[in-house]
Amino acid sequence: MRALALTPLDQAIQPRSTCELIRNAALAFGDKTALTFLPTAEPDPRPDAPAICWSYAQLLARVHQTANALFKLGLRHDEAVAVLLPACLEYHLALWGGAAAGIVQPLNPLLSDDKLVSLMNAAQARVLIARAT
Repeated sequence: MRALALTPLDQAIQPRSTCELIRNAALAFGDKTALTFLPTAEPDPRPDAPAICWSYAQLLARVHQTANALFKLGLRHDEAVAVLLPACLEYHLALWGGAAAGIVQPLNPLLSDDKLVSLMNAAQARVLIARAT
């Protein structure tokens, strides 16, 4: 660890993308927990709302599924995916799967509709990932 910390950044092995970083983590840590999501704000999960844990391998598989779904919708690598989600597991998939498939434009759900439309138009977003109401 010390040798790694002393290695200059320009000499360290650097992933070319977030997807590559997740892939490397899945190869190195496979079944270890990558994400834990608590569906409630309570520190101790309730029996009816247990914590959801994804391993690095599961996270990578879901990122690939999301990217593949975006490709099936016709998204190309040089096109934008707008992501309008609160902090949830799906946000991570939209963010990282979108980055694997194209360009991601995270949007703040607290913005007005006019601002959101303006941002999506500026990015020429072809796909919007949002929660259904």
